[in-house]
Amino acid sequence: MIALNKYKKLIYLKGIFFMSKKLTVLLVILVTVSILIGCKDNSKMVLKIEDGKYNQQNIKQAVDVIQKRLINYGFKNVSFVKQDGDKVFFKISESANMNNIGNTINYLVNNPGVLFFKDSTGKILLTNEDIGEVEASKNNYGWPVVDISLNKKGTKKFEKITNEYMGKKIGIYLDGVLLTNPTVMARITDGKAMITGYKSMEGAKKATAIIKTGPLTVLMKFEAIEN
Repeated sequence: MIALNKYKKLIYLKGIFFMSKKLTVLLVILVTVSILIGCKDNSKMVLKIEDGKYNQQNIKQAVDVIQKRLINYGFKNVSFVKQDGDKVFFKISESANMNNIGNTINYLVNNPGVLFFKDSTGKILLTNEDIGEVEASKNNYGWPVVDISLNKKGTKKFEKITNEYMGKKIGIYLDGVLLTNPTVMARITDGKAMITGYKSMEGAKKATAIIKTGPLTVLMKFEAIEN
Protein backbone atom coordinates (compact mmCIF):
# COMPACT_ATOMS: atom_id res chain seq x y z
CA MET A 1 0.00 0.00 0.00
CA ILE A 2 2.88 2.32 0.91
CA ALA A 3 4.65 1.45 -2.35
CA LEU A 4 1.45 2.17 -4.31
CA ASN A 5 1.06 5.58 -2.64
CA LYS A 6 4.68 6.41 -3.47
CA TYR A 7 4.02 5.39 -7.09
CA LYS A 8 0.95 7.62 -7.26
CA LYS A 9 2.93 10.53 -5.81
CA LEU A 10 5.67 9.94 -8.36
CA ILE A 11 3.13 10.02 -11.23
CA TYR A 12 1.58 13.16 -9.75
CA LEU A 13 4.97 14.88 -9.49
CA LYS A 14 5.85 13.89 -13.05
CA GLY A 15 2.52 15.30 -14.17
CA ILE A 16 3.31 18.61 -12.48
CA PHE A 17 6.77 18.58 -14.09
CA PHE A 18 5.41 18.02 -17.59
CA MET A 19 2.68 20.60 -17.05
CA SER A 20 5.31 23.08 -15.88
CA LYS A 21 7.36 22.40 -19.01
CA LYS A 22 4.34 23.00 -21.21
CA LEU A 23 3.54 26.25 -19.39
CA THR A 24 7.17 27.34 -19.73
CA VAL A 25 7.15 26.64 -23.47
CA LEU A 26 3.84 28.49 -23.80
CA LEU A 27 5.21 31.49 -21.91
CA VAL A 28 8.32 31.53 -24.09
CA ILE A 29 6.15 31.50 -27.22
CA LEU A 30 3.93 34.29 -25.88
CA VAL A 31 6.93 36.42 -24.93
CA THR A 32 8.53 35.85 -28.35
CA VAL A 33 5.32 36.79 -30.16
CA SER A 34 4.96 39.88 -27.95
CA ILE A 35 8.50 40.95 -28.79
CA LEU A 36 7.88 40.47 -32.51
CA ILE A 37 4.60 42.36 -32.38
CA GLY A 38 6.21 45.06 -30.30
CA CYS A 39 8.94 45.55 -32.88
CA LYS A 40 6.35 45.86 -35.60
CA ASP A 41 4.22 48.24 -33.57
CA ASN A 42 7.24 50.43 -32.77
CA SER A 43 8.60 50.63 -36.30
CA LYS A 44 9.73 54.04 -37.50
CA MET A 45 9.02 55.19 -41.02
CA VAL A 46 11.60 57.54 -42.50
CA LEU A 47 10.56 60.03 -45.18
CA LYS A 48 12.75 62.52 -47.03
CA ILE A 49 11.48 65.96 -48.00
CA GLU A 50 11.93 66.32 -51.74
CA ASP A 51 11.72 70.09 -52.16
CA GLY A 52 14.44 72.01 -50.36
CA LYS A 53 12.35 75.19 -50.38
CA TYR A 54 9.83 74.79 -47.60
CA ASN A 55 8.76 76.43 -44.35
CA GLN A 56 7.72 74.87 -41.08
CA GLN A 57 4.07 75.75 -41.60
CA ASN A 58 4.02 73.75 -44.84
CA ILE A 59 5.82 70.87 -43.14
CA LYS A 60 3.27 70.86 -40.34
CA GLN A 61 0.42 70.75 -42.87
CA ALA A 62 2.14 67.99 -44.84
CA VAL A 63 2.71 65.88 -41.72
CA ASP A 64 -0.97 66.15 -40.83
CA VAL A 65 -2.10 65.19 -44.35
CA ILE A 66 0.36 62.27 -44.58
CA GLN A 67 -0.75 60.92 -41.21
CA LYS A 68 -4.40 61.01 -42.32
CA ARG A 69 -3.59 59.40 -45.68
CA LEU A 70 -1.75 56.50 -44.06
CA ILE A 71 -4.59 55.93 -41.57
CA ASN A 72 -7.25 56.19 -44.28
CA TYR A 73 -5.37 53.63 -46.36
CA GLY A 74 -5.19 51.13 -43.51
CA PHE A 75 -2.02 51.66 -41.48
CA LYS A 76 -2.47 51.63 -37.71
CA ASN A 77 -1.09 53.73 -34.85
CA VAL A 78 0.45 56.36 -37.12
CA SER A 79 2.02 59.25 -35.24
CA PHE A 80 4.58 61.94 -35.99
CA VAL A 81 7.86 61.50 -34.10
CA LYS A 82 10.22 64.26 -35.21
CA GLN A 83 11.78 66.20 -38.06
CA ASP A 84 15.55 66.15 -38.45
CA GLY A 85 16.62 68.40 -41.31
CA ASP A 86 15.09 67.01 -44.50
CA LYS A 87 14.12 63.73 -42.78
CA VAL A 88 10.71 63.20 -41.19
CA PHE A 89 10.04 60.28 -38.83
CA PHE A 90 6.71 58.62 -38.07
CA LYS A 91 5.86 55.79 -35.71
CA ILE A 92 3.81 53.26 -37.65
CA SER A 93 2.32 49.79 -37.34
CA GLU A 94 2.31 47.70 -40.49
CA SER A 95 -0.74 45.69 -41.43
CA ALA A 96 0.17 42.02 -41.88
CA ASN A 97 -1.51 41.74 -45.29
CA MET A 98 0.21 44.71 -46.92
CA ASN A 99 2.38 43.99 -49.94
CA ASN A 100 4.94 46.36 -51.51
CA ILE A 101 4.76 48.57 -48.44
CA GLY A 102 7.45 50.94 -49.72
CA ASN A 103 5.68 51.55 -53.03
CA THR A 104 2.37 52.09 -51.24
CA ILE A 105 3.81 54.63 -48.79
CA ASN A 106 5.71 56.40 -51.56
CA TYR A 107 2.49 56.77 -53.57
CA LEU A 108 0.69 58.26 -50.58
CA VAL A 109 3.41 60.75 -49.64
CA ASN A 110 4.64 61.73 -53.12
CA ASN A 111 1.39 62.75 -54.84
CA PRO A 112 -0.10 66.23 -54.31
CA GLY A 113 -3.72 65.03 -54.41
CA VAL A 114 -5.18 67.91 -56.42
CA LEU A 115 -8.65 66.98 -57.69
CA PHE A 116 -10.53 68.78 -60.45
CA PHE A 117 -13.83 68.27 -62.25
CA LYS A 118 -13.34 69.85 -65.71
CA ASP A 119 -15.33 70.32 -68.88
CA SER A 120 -13.99 69.54 -72.37
CA THR A 121 -12.42 73.00 -72.67
CA GLY A 122 -10.44 72.56 -69.44
CA LYS A 123 -12.63 74.83 -67.36
CA ILE A 124 -12.51 73.88 -63.68
CA LEU A 125 -15.99 73.09 -62.33
CA LEU A 126 -15.28 71.51 -58.92
CA THR A 127 -12.19 71.13 -56.69
CA ASN A 128 -11.06 69.42 -53.47
CA GLU A 129 -12.95 72.06 -51.52
CA ASP A 130 -16.25 70.64 -52.83
CA ILE A 131 -15.54 67.09 -51.66
CA GLY A 132 -17.32 65.63 -48.63
CA GLU A 133 -16.95 61.88 -48.17
CA VAL A 134 -14.86 59.47 -50.26
CA GLU A 135 -14.97 55.68 -50.11
CA ALA A 136 -13.47 52.77 -52.04
CA SER A 137 -16.10 50.16 -52.92
CA LYS A 138 -17.33 47.93 -55.74
CA ASN A 139 -20.01 48.66 -58.31
CA ASN A 140 -22.87 46.38 -59.30
CA TYR A 141 -20.53 44.42 -61.56
CA GLY A 142 -17.95 43.85 -58.81
CA TRP A 143 -15.38 46.30 -60.19
CA PRO A 144 -13.42 48.58 -57.80
CA VAL A 145 -14.62 52.18 -57.78
CA VAL A 146 -14.24 55.35 -55.73
CA ASP A 147 -17.53 56.80 -54.52
CA ILE A 148 -17.54 60.55 -53.96
CA SER A 149 -20.15 62.44 -51.94
CA LEU A 150 -19.90 66.19 -52.37
CA ASN A 151 -20.37 68.56 -49.45
CA LYS A 152 -23.34 70.93 -49.22
CA LYS A 153 -21.71 73.63 -51.32
CA GLY A 154 -20.44 71.11 -53.88
CA THR A 155 -23.82 69.40 -54.14
CA LYS A 156 -25.54 72.67 -55.07
CA LYS A 157 -22.84 73.50 -57.61
CA PHE A 158 -22.95 69.99 -59.12
CA GLU A 159 -26.71 70.14 -59.57
CA LYS A 160 -26.36 73.37 -61.52
CA ILE A 161 -23.38 72.03 -63.49
CA THR A 162 -25.06 68.76 -64.50
CA ASN A 163 -28.16 70.65 -65.58
CA GLU A 164 -26.04 72.96 -67.73
CA TYR A 165 -23.81 70.21 -69.17
CA MET A 166 -26.56 67.73 -70.08
CA GLY A 167 -25.29 65.45 -72.85
CA LYS A 168 -21.73 66.72 -72.44
CA LYS A 169 -18.67 65.16 -70.79
CA ILE A 170 -17.24 66.14 -67.42
CA GLY A 171 -13.81 64.73 -66.61
CA ILE A 172 -12.47 64.00 -63.12
CA TYR A 173 -8.73 64.59 -62.82
CA LEU A 174 -6.34 63.72 -59.99
CA ASP A 175 -2.94 65.44 -60.19
CA GLY A 176 -3.53 66.14 -63.87
CA VAL A 177 -4.40 62.54 -64.75
CA LEU A 178 -7.84 61.89 -66.23
CA LEU A 179 -9.54 59.25 -64.07
CA THR A 180 -12.97 59.14 -65.68
CA ASN A 181 -14.79 61.17 -68.34
CA PRO A 182 -18.52 60.37 -68.24
CA THR A 183 -21.29 61.99 -70.23
CA VAL A 184 -23.89 63.79 -68.12
CA MET A 185 -27.18 61.94 -68.66
CA ALA A 186 -29.30 63.62 -65.99
CA ARG A 187 -29.31 66.43 -63.47
CA ILE A 188 -27.65 65.11 -60.30
CA THR A 189 -29.23 66.49 -57.14
CA ASP A 190 -27.73 64.20 -54.47
CA GLY A 191 -24.09 65.22 -54.93
CA LYS A 192 -22.93 61.71 -55.80
CA ALA A 193 -20.16 60.90 -58.27
CA MET A 194 -18.21 57.74 -59.07
CA ILE A 195 -14.69 57.18 -60.37
CA THR A 196 -14.33 53.93 -62.31
CA GLY A 197 -11.54 52.20 -64.22
CA TYR A 198 -9.53 50.74 -61.36
CA LYS A 199 -8.02 47.31 -61.97
CA SER A 200 -7.74 46.45 -58.29
CA MET A 201 -9.15 47.44 -54.91
CA GLU A 202 -5.61 48.48 -54.00
CA GLY A 203 -5.68 51.27 -56.59
CA ALA A 204 -9.11 52.44 -55.45
CA LYS A 205 -7.96 52.50 -51.81
CA LYS A 206 -4.86 54.56 -52.63
CA ALA A 207 -6.89 57.10 -54.61
CA THR A 208 -9.48 57.27 -51.83
CA ALA A 209 -6.84 57.95 -49.16
CA ILE A 210 -5.39 60.78 -51.26
CA ILE A 211 -8.67 62.43 -52.31
CA LYS A 212 -10.11 62.16 -48.81
CA THR A 213 -7.33 64.18 -47.18
CA GLY A 214 -6.88 66.91 -49.76
CA PRO A 215 -3.75 68.41 -51.33
CA LEU A 216 -0.24 67.91 -49.97
CA THR A 217 1.86 71.09 -49.80
CA VAL A 218 5.24 69.36 -49.42
CA LEU A 219 6.05 66.15 -51.29
CA MET A 220 8.15 63.50 -49.57
CA LYS A 221 9.83 60.27 -50.55
CA PHE A 222 9.80 56.98 -48.64
CA GLU A 223 13.25 55.91 -47.47
CA ALA A 224 12.96 53.10 -44.92
CA ILE A 225 11.16 51.29 -42.13
CA GLU A 226 13.37 51.07 -39.03
CA ASN A 227 12.63 48.72 -36.12
